[in-house]
Amino acid sequence: MSSIDSKLQELHTIPGVEDLSQENAATCSGGRIILYGRKDQKGAKISFQEGAISDLNDFNFGDRASSIKITGDQIWKLWVDTDFGGFYKTFGPGNHNLGNRLNNKVESISRIA
Repeated sequence: MSSIDSKLQELHTIPGVEDLSQENAATCSGGRIILYGRKDQKGAKISFQEGAISDLNDFNFGDRASSIKITGDQIWKLWVDTDFGGFYKTFGPGNHNLGNRLNNKVESISRIA
């Protein structure tokens, strides 16, 4: 095993090999949504790569999002109620501040593409 360990430790010396941040790795693998607690992608944050989250309160982020960032080619819907209820808005890739109808009101999200 020690020869394997020494080989792994030497990977950083190979040109072009580097560690990727979680955000960059997610972009390479198809993208993600990042919810931020303040506008302009600032403050506390939480990210999801795919799927549907019926209650952001399960992640202590219900009614907290003020802005989002969507990487890759993903499209997400954000709802004001749990279980994908009430008003919703669809967002594509990029940085978005949430308007009055969603600011600090998002309780469920779902990747749709």
